[in-house]
Order: sequence, then C-alpha cells, then structure tokens
Amino acid sequence: MGRMWTQNMKKSSATATWFREWNLDEPRANPPHIGRIEYLYPNAMDMAYIAPPGNDETLRTFKLRVYNTLYTMAAATRESREIRIKQLHPDTQWMQVWKNIHTA
Repeated sequence: MGRMWTQNMKKSSATATWFREWNLDEPRANPPHIGRIEYLYPNAMDMAYIAPPGNDETLRTFKLRVYNTLYTMAAATRESREIRIKQLHPDTQWMQVWKNIHTA
C-alpha cells in the first residue's frame, strides 16, 4: 500500500492517472463499493482509516504506520482462541486440571 500511495503522489504516473479517473486519489470518510475494480477496493477501504503521510514523514515511517493501523484493526476483530490442548480434548474438565496444577 505504501508503494501504491507513493505512485499516486507522482501526478505524472499511470497509477495516479487511474486513481484520478476512478476518484480514488483522496481519502474518503466512507469509501463507496467499487465493484468494477475489485483489486483496488481493499486499498480504498483501508486508506480511509489512515491519514496521508506528513511532509516530514519518511516512506518507511509511513509504511510502519499503515502496518500498525491495519494490524490493530485486524486484531480488534479477531476472537480469542482456545489453547490447542482444549481443542484436542474438549470433554476434559479443564478448570479442575488447572486447579490441580496450581495446587501441586
């Protein structure tokens, strides 16, 4: 996404031309559903939550900020998983097992 953003900032690039043509060259508060250009839809959806890079921000810092924002959003939607031993043996009384381990 960082590369796509920098290509969009170069006004003479083909990417920037297509982004202007499809009205994707500026952040949107609520991006529309873009059915005809499926591969750009995730970019339009994700960039709505990320502020444009500042003048003093390097590309590396911007990429890190994009990654951290997307990771935080993904982590917030994930359900907490049970540990693997509980999945392998679902009929075991695990609360009793944990008590026995802690009292031993």
